[in-house]
Amino acid sequence: MIMSAVGAVLAEKVIAMAMVVYILGVGRRHLPLLKNVAKAAIISAMAGVVTYFVYDTIKVYMLNFGEHYAAEALSTTKLSTLNFVGGSLVLLVSGAVFAPLYLLGANLWGVIEDEEKQSIRNILRRIWPKRVHAPLADPRG
Repeated sequence: MIMSAVGAVLAEKVIAMAMVVYILGVGRRHLPLLKNVAKAAIISAMAGVVTYFVYDTIKVYMLNFGEHYAAEALSTTKLSTLNFVGGSLVLLVSGAVFAPLYLLGANLWGVIEDEEKQSIRNILRRIWPKRVHAPLADPRG
């Protein structure tokens, strides 16, 4: 019974997608437009594999460290709080591994456009404006 319900939902999705493709006239000539999407998928997969290996290596240590830290800093023995802090630490480390790898790959493969880079530069300039310093004196006199 469940299989028939799942099959009906899948059939509905396939029919709806086929109708949308037909109405919009999407064809092979549109595949080059998906080039950056494919690049992003490959970069995400590669960064995800590296992140998984890091996660698999550190998960137990970081989870225990986070739980111990929460028990000491928050003076609690509540299991849900300890698990939350430990799990959050594991997630933070995993994100700290994935994000730079993805951004570096996206930048190297040209997925990030110049306008997006300029937007980030503008935001960073507002956060950390350049300080004007007087030139240093020449030590040679």
